[in-house]
Amino acid sequence: MYRKNDSGTPAVTLERLVTAASNRRTILRWAGAGSAGLWLGTAMAQPAQPLKIGMVRPLTGRFASSYAPLFAPARVAAEEINAAGGLLGRKIEFVDADDDGSPAKEPAVMRKLREAGVNIVVGPVGTSQAVSALQVSTAEKMLHGTGAYAVDVVDGNKYPYHYQFNYNTKQQSAAIVEMLVKGMSQQKIGILHEVSGWGESLAAQVIERLKALGITPVGVESFALGAVDTRNQLRNLQRAGATALVAGCSIVPSAVLFLNGLKSLAWYPIVAGGNGFHSETLLDVLPPEGTDKVYATYLKNFSYTASKPIGEREAAYARKLAAYPEVKGQEPNAVVSPFYDFLHVLKVVSENLKSVDPVVLKRGFDTLKNYRGMSGTLSLSPENHCAVPDEAVTLVKIASARDPRAMAFFRERPFD
Repeated sequence: MYRKNDSGTPAVTLERLVTAASNRRTILRWAGAGSAGLWLGTAMAQPAQPLKIGMVRPLTGRFASSYAPLFAPARVAAEEINAAGGLLGRKIEFVDADDDGSPAKEPAVMRKLREAGVNIVVGPVGTSQAVSALQVSTAEKMLHGTGAYAVDVVDGNKYPYHYQFNYNTKQQSAAIVEMLVKGMSQQKIGILHEVSGWGESLAAQVIERLKALGITPVGVESFALGAVDTRNQLRNLQRAGATALVAGCSIVPSAVLFLNGLKSLAWYPIVAGGNGFHSETLLDVLPPEGTDKVYATYLKNFSYTASKPIGEREAAYARKLAAYPEVKGQEPNAVVSPFYDFLHVLKVVSENLKSVDPVVLKRGFDTLKNYRGMSGTLSLSPENHCAVPDEAVTLVKIASARDPRAMAFFRERPFD
């Protein structure tokens, strides 16, 4: 019934769990026919059953290796929670569900989890994937923590059972505009973004932020995720007089494409980007004079300055993550994954309310206040389902990836 997951601990396959759920229904029907007392007495004598939590991610296909590091924090959280007695005495056991990284496959994956009796889920990663999965989990009242970065999914009225424990495009755009306009006195700003849910959301949020300051971007360009060249789009922004660029790149290949375009033009403006820029391999794309001008959004808790070193709690967490082989090369994206905080808040709420029923848990999540999470001081409300506060988001220098102080996971921010 079990197979080994990435960390070497037992994981339940979704297909076997669906079969088991069907068998349990058959047994319960038999019990109701006259043997309920014997069946219930036996069940009560058994140890507490593990709490099945769905883990939706690509186990196959081209996204499998790049998404795997983002789920290591969930493994770390489960190990910590299980070592502390589990949730109400029940150990966490993940049910792996393969979505192939495809938005089109999410509804079927979520329905299979629900049919198997799973009603708490982590994943998928990606805004488009999450929005697709939420169509099922919302209707089925499944407690859901995804890796979506768009601001649209934090609406508690629209998605009452979904909670975001990572920064979103609204917060990222605020940090980007703050640095470019107020920190670096930039006025001629161009935008080049990938055509994805995250890329389009970030661009729209940046435009809105700039407009509030009386600034209109000198140009807005886009490229498809499958594109092989961005030189034409970058050339248009260069001709428009851009001195700073907002790079809407959610994945490393998009960031590589963006930087290769700059290199081919030998043009090195200030660049403020997103999640896709957190890979040390990017430091080999541009010459130092270009790399030194590239910044990316990040969590302040995982950054440092000359006068503010890395916190010991965060360093200890990074060392735990470093034990997972799949994290190597993607340390920054792994450490800011939302699933660690989501699961620890789940433990706190379930123990306070003495329940793992999603309807009950929702009440506890909606009233979370000032919880000291790994990513910041976390709070939620019935309307706002993003737990991360705006002040937790900052910009960091991507060149600091090779700073010995970074420990691979941390980055230096340009301002205190």
